[in-house]
Amino acid sequence: MMKYFKIILILSFIISVASCDEGNDIIFVPDAKLIWTGDYDLDGCGFFVKTHGNVYKPENEGIIPPEYRVDSLSITVQFIDLLYKVDYNCNGIGIDGGKSAKAIKLLYMDPNEILPD
Repeated sequence: MMKYFKIILILSFIISVASCDEGNDIIFVPDAKLIWTGDYDLDGCGFFVKTHGNVYKPENEGIIPPEYRVDSLSITVQFIDLLYKVDYNCNGIGIDGGKSAKAIKLLYMDPNEILPD
């Protein structure tokens, strides 16, 4: 009976370690920039989030309201760093001369400025 208990204990430990999302930190930035590069249909790249020299590509950018489609918008943002990069190629060049950006999942966004009408 003790042998089965040890096996169950070891298996539950392995499952809990394997299912852990360690490293996918929730990041809060009060002074980020939301960059709109244009519609995908018109050879744009959609949205990017820029913070303190880092460029991020939101995997769930479809949740961003259309009124946020301005050149550069100061925002407060909360996101999960997905710990991998997304490759992109729009108009032959990427944002800040790059061809890839860190992938994120947006959790919260709020503009720090009044949106144009």
